[in-house]
Amino acid sequence: MRKENFKKGAASMYVVVIAALLFGVITVSFIRLIVSESLRTTNSELAQSAYDSALAGVEDAKTALKKYYSNLSACSTPSDAPTTSTNECEHIKYYIENALNGTLTINDDGEKCSTISNALQRNGSSPSTDEVLIKQTTDGDSNTEQAYTCVTINNQLSDYKATLSSSVPTFVVPLKYANPTTTTITGIKFSWFSAEDGDIAFGSDVKEDYRFNNNYTTPPEVSIQLIQTSATFDFSSFDASDGSQTNRGTIFLDPNGGSGTSFANHTNYIASSGFVKSNSHTQSNEAYSIRCESGQDFACSVIAQLPDPIGGGRNPDTFFLVVTLPYGDPTTHFSVQMCTNDSASLQNGDCTPATFDGVQTAVDSTGRANDMFSRVEARIELSDIYFPYAEFALQLSGDGTPLNKNFYVTKNCWADSDGCNNSGEAK
Repeated sequence: MRKENFKKGAASMYVVVIAALLFGVITVSFIRLIVSESLRTTNSELAQSAYDSALAGVEDAKTALKKYYSNLSACSTPSDAPTTSTNECEHIKYYIENALNGTLTINDDGEKCSTISNALQRNGSSPSTDEVLIKQTTDGDSNTEQAYTCVTINNQLSDYKATLSSSVPTFVVPLKYANPTTTTITGIKFSWFSAEDGDIAFGSDVKEDYRFNNNYTTPPEVSIQLIQTSATFDFSSFDASDGSQTNRGTIFLDPNGGSGTSFANHTNYIASSGFVKSNSHTQSNEAYSIRCESGQDFACSVIAQLPDPIGGGRNPDTFFLVVTLPYGDPTTHFSVQMCTNDSASLQNGDCTPATFDGVQTAVDSTGRANDMFSRVEARIELSDIYFPYAEFALQLSGDGTPLNKNFYVTKNCWADSDGCNNSGEAK
């Protein structure tokens, strides 16, 4: 009888031990899950805080650049780094000018990283290579130890980058380049639809059917318009081409993909005649089928050779590229480079880029939150790209006012001066 009771007691003990182990494992698992989620949340918050700190550096760079360009003639540039001067203008002009000229080497990389903080005197009036603390209150609370540690600026860039969207469908890009007396621009390399815009896909028949299917996007159609002149010009020179020369021309780019023979029919090069014939009243201006491939910085890319302006000798101060998203969708990043290669190299896809001079400033900012770092690059426009530009020829108010138009059919006649009578027929 005692032996049977002992066996029952041993079974109970086994049940208790196994249950305890089971509950222990469950408890430990929950604790690990809670700790893991807590660490993930903390790291996510720190990553966001570090990113916000980097953006604070970008905003300070924008402030310094705005003050610099609005006060170019307000004060002189000191020969040495300001130390005790309270004149904000001197600090901004000294550090920004030396940074943009590439001559700021006082304390090597540390001084370059502190260009913005020294210009805005974030760490006092004396030069400093310290990071700039992002204070949460006026009392200097720094619970997350947020700061931007390095902000550099550069306006000598090999490309121009921006984003086309339905809200901003047109960019007027000044093609202003360094050393215009010794540099000859022969072509433009235009690229669009980066990896940030999505994965690309093309349908076998109707491309639009595949626009947003299965998280894939068809790159948008875009147009690039060349505007240029020689040293002297009149407005009538924009109306037509002159032989192999033109002051204006628009090329439409139709992205396409595929493989085999059909893929080989698409191009990545457009001769200068493309711009010339687009400004001719007697030649068609059909869209060019551009070869696009995934797995690159930009899925679509084309090199367009530039014609000479009418009169020859391009004026670098009247040299623009108008980039347009005709249908306003989908949003796409783009890049513009000015090429200096000969025609044979351009046709082979080679583009040795000239340097954009003062068109955009690249801001490279590193932010920190505790031991988490984040680095961002932003492009700041140094010229007014939002000035009024005619994106289309006609607009109705939408208040019900009818559109009245007179239509004429002509036989290769464009004006009375061309020998047309009132009916539009040749005299």
